[in-house]
Amino acid sequence: MDNEEIISKLKFLSKVQKCEKINVNGLFVQLDGLKTTVSRTIWNPDSRQNTLTFIESTINKSCTLIDLYLRSEKSSEVQMGKNILKDLNDSKVGIANLKHTYSDDVMFCSKIDTFLQIIDAKIVELQGKYYILFQDDDDDDDASGNSNETVVTRLDNSE
Repeated sequence: MDNEEIISKLKFLSKVQKCEKINVNGLFVQLDGLKTTVSRTIWNPDSRQNTLTFIESTINKSCTLIDLYLRSEKSSEVQMGKNILKDLNDSKVGIANLKHTYSDDVMFCSKIDTFLQIIDAKIVELQGKYYILFQDDDDDDDASGNSNETVVTRLDNSE
């Protein structure tokens, strides 16, 4: 999986709405219902397990990529690391929406809760590890209009 694909998958996850299921093979969403059930069973076989594997893989690969970019000497790569960290944080919305879609599956919802906790922990870890990079954002946010406010605020609230 190349870097752009990882970033795109994070953005994709952030856009998943309640009552939508992810078709992992085609990377599109389907509204929950009889038509989707038949489609996912017969024409485009897919499963909840595929969705969980997709989410876990995307989270793990994005965390590796963020760490790689934030360690870079190139300012453009550091900025990409910050952007991907924000995308990771934003993906929590779509991931949480899947809990609503699969609310009848206790284990699925438990795994989603675990993924959300992993994302929160990873964000705190990366912001702590690269604190100086995010400290600069506090001063630049108002002037540039590009804000990682959601991510930075999370760090401030956890202390």
